[in-house]
Amino acid sequence: MSTVKYDILKDRHNKSGRHPIVLRITAGTYRKYIFTGYYCSKDEWDEETESVSSLYSLETPSRTLINSYLVKYKAKVQEIHDQFIKDGLNDYTPEQFISAFGKRSRGRVTVFTAFSERIEELRNEGREGYSRVFKNVLNAFKTFREGKDLFLSDMTPKVIGEWISYLKKERSVIDNTINHYLRTTRTMYLYSIKKGWVRSEFYPFREIKVSEFSTETSPRALDDIKLAELLKL
Repeated sequence: MSTVKYDILKDRHNKSGRHPIVLRITAGTYRKYIFTGYYCSKDEWDEETESVSSLYSLETPSRTLINSYLVKYKAKVQEIHDQFIKDGLNDYTPEQFISAFGKRSRGRVTVFTAFSERIEELRNEGREGYSRVFKNVLNAFKTFREGKDLFLSDMTPKVIGEWISYLKKERSVIDNTINHYLRTTRTMYLYSIKKGWVRSEFYPFREIKVSEFSTETSPRALDDIKLAELLKL
């Protein structure tokens, strides 16, 4: 029977040595992971309760925030699992679960999670260099947010404007770099819409002129436009 549970990936870690917390879907010997965007060490993870233990030491994101996220989505996970079993689909595939999970969670997937999912997909495709582009932008956005995640549907033009202001005033980032960050974030958001994680009406880049932060022609700009047209944004 297929199983779904939260776990940490012990063979991966961030700069502080903490491991990504993931939703692990297992079907026989085949496994697939949905990244939550949160991290903890081996000692900070309680495998039995599938939650972050009291040994967790970071203030942001807090243990309460992470566990609240996990509890909230555990209910959705159980609901999807029970429905599959009710329908007689005991050995559902990871892809079937992820599809159902994405539909149930539409509009409630976080920005950190969406970035992490795209990074993981690119790594699986062997596009390690391109995955690092998204990883660098995610790290910059996490620094701006002080580790506080937000839902894709809450990433408004106002939030992006505040990020631009932060990059200019606090980090003294040049326009070309801002353009790079914005294009990558825009690509991530379009990817999320295509995945069904957020509705197209939440798309925040209609009011943001990314091109005004570039002094050179972007070789990927046309791809973004084509993708936006394909999604009818």
